[in-house]
Amino acid sequence: MTKIKAAMIVICATAALAGCIPSTPTSQTTALNDITVKADKFSGERLLTTPFYLSRQGFTDTFPVRIAIQADVTNGPPTTAQLFVKKSGTEWGFYNSAIGEDRYKFTFMSLDNNVTTAAGLATTEEFFVLEIPIRKLEEMSSSDYEIKVYGRRDSGVFVVPSSVTRAFLVRLNEVT
Repeated sequence: MTKIKAAMIVICATAALAGCIPSTPTSQTTALNDITVKADKFSGERLLTTPFYLSRQGFTDTFPVRIAIQADVTNGPPTTAQLFVKKSGTEWGFYNSAIGEDRYKFTFMSLDNNVTTAAGLATTEEFFVLEIPIRKLEEMSSSDYEIKVYGRRDSGVFVVPSSVTRAFLVRLNEVT
């Protein structure tokens, strides 16, 4: 298989995957409707969570990621939230740190790495979490917030839309 055919397969697979995952909502009202409280009857834990959204900066974005925000509301208002990030590609980035547009250094935790193959083409998926204090999430909600992720082999910038962070904070105030 030529490199051009392989690249076309990756582009088509990425486009198909993107079609299955909703893009980030542009309105706070739409985002608010998607936020849920998930209760675990076995542990008693209650989690406020958004669905995963595809965060991209236009069609030619070179670092599209899927993001979701979650906070544990079991014991009242939380002090932190977690930003879950999934990055798919054809090569490993080995991501290990993240810095916000205002030079805020996020606590970074790698969760999982997967590789899948189809038609002889490998696709990687790296899954990590950024810990965000609620007061920082409030600052991020004033406008779309850019985060740069660094790795041993790759780096890239993605956006956390203010429509999602604002909606998350509204729902957080309602449930705590």
